[in-house]
Amino acid sequence: MSPTAKSAIFVLFLVNVLVVSSQDIATKFSDRKIVPNIIPKAPTGLAKVSYPNGKAPELGTKLNANDVKEVPSVSFTNESGAKYVVLMFDPNPNNTANHTQHWLVTDVQPNTSNNTLTEYVGVLQGQKGTRQFVVLVYKLSGRAIEENHLDKNNILGRVNFNVNEFAKKYSLGDPVAGNFFDVNSCTGIKSSIAILFAAMGLIFMFGNNKL
Repeated sequence: MSPTAKSAIFVLFLVNVLVVSSQDIATKFSDRKIVPNIIPKAPTGLAKVSYPNGKAPELGTKLNANDVKEVPSVSFTNESGAKYVVLMFDPNPNNTANHTQHWLVTDVQPNTSNNTLTEYVGVLQGQKGTRQFVVLVYKLSGRAIEENHLDKNNILGRVNFNVNEFAKKYSLGDPVAGNFFDVNSCTGIKSSIAILFAAMGLIFMFGNNKL
């Protein structure tokens, strides 16, 4: 049980103040090939992700590693009395059936303690390039989620995860809310330096072409 889980997740009561239509969400998930390459059906609601630094990525926003270091909050429209699972992962670019867990919280319900099974970690050590973070919210079917607890230092336990197998194992059905965003594995400073050197390389290349 994570002592920060209760403050890390919050749930909206019934009234949806997130003005994004289910059709818009489905289109975005389809445009980015999350549907059908990763999950068979898009969520109908938006899971709003908010980081302590003010970043609130939504359906394709681009962030860097520094932006996602801290545990975010997630809000979504819930049914009264229902419990939920909140999952954040990124798919392997070379194998969309192989996912890496960043966060897994179960028994999510308003004004109660949640159960953090996978402690939140942003970009994992060794990850390179741009990663697509996917957030999915599932309504619990009644069966308890029984998975090994993964702390922040457990990297190996996070890989070789498959969200569809997980949903099938616990009879979760399709996600009721979701979101996704791109994360550059470089920090903001490293990313800026990379862009600068890339620009210098182009200048050098075109300069040579003029000689």
